[in-house]
Amino acid sequence: RTPDKAPAFMKRAAWEEKEINTALGAWVEMVNLTSPFTKDANVYMSASPMMDRFHGWVEPFPNFYARLDSMVVTLANRLAGAGMFDAVVASRDRVMATFPPEKDPAHRTESDWRNNLARDEAKIRVTRDLFDELSEILKRCQAISRRELSGEGQTIGDGVFLKSLRERFKRLAFNRSNSVEAREPMGVVADPATEYQSHQCWEVATGKPHALYVAVPDGDRTFVCLGAVYSYHEFTRPMNQRLDDTNWRAMLKQRDADLPPAWGDSRPALRPTEPVRASMYGAR
Repeated sequence: RTPDKAPAFMKRAAWEEKEINTALGAWVEMVNLTSPFTKDANVYMSASPMMDRFHGWVEPFPNFYARLDSMVVTLANRLAGAGMFDAVVASRDRVMATFPPEKDPAHRTESDWRNNLARDEAKIRVTRDLFDELSEILKRCQAISRRELSGEGQTIGDGVFLKSLRERFKRLAFNRSNSVEAREPMGVVADPATEYQSHQCWEVATGKPHALYVAVPDGDRTFVCLGAVYSYHEFTRPMNQRLDDTNWRAMLKQRDADLPPAWGDSRPALRPTEPVRASMYGAR
């Protein structure tokens, strides 16, 4: 439930719809973790060119950020206690000391080989600093959300932090290519239940993200912000036609594919109560 002191636009039915889609989409990804898959890194478009005029908002749930931060810190401490981070560093040192490798068809120099290896390592190595950075982000989001609920304005420092999230999340998602396009659709699918009498299975999936426009008041102006929200699909299929991530993503790529409707598509239309004339920098 949205807190009573949250900004007014976060109390609208459209925002509640967004919250439900986000929760359902995240649940699909958690269910999907039970089967082997590799999630492609994506770029999170959370930057704003209006740092000196409008900074943005975070979800007004400080307890959520606090609990997630506690989980991140606890996990990092347990991994450190088990020696995982030390093992990662030791493994990297052993690999870096193996030049020349047994097979290197490119016949690279030692410098080129080490630089290339360092780039490859950056894509896969889970180190303590990644947990520490995520914890710092969550603590900052918690502080900003508390100020939102108390009606306090944001600082220039808050704006700098919010602008930094795009690149920081990209790094945490191991996207080292600097690409703004994912090579594969982000959709995943899972079948958490099967009904053997009718030979049907229940499938849940995330599809292509929906565009999300939010009219956010800031002083005497209203800014229209563009973001993205999960799309959630729920459907049944014959047991012998279960979908995996590869098949589902292939369907998402086809323009004329007969896709099951997204969960929000069957909901009543949510229309704005008043027209808003939007531009790149804001709306009046």
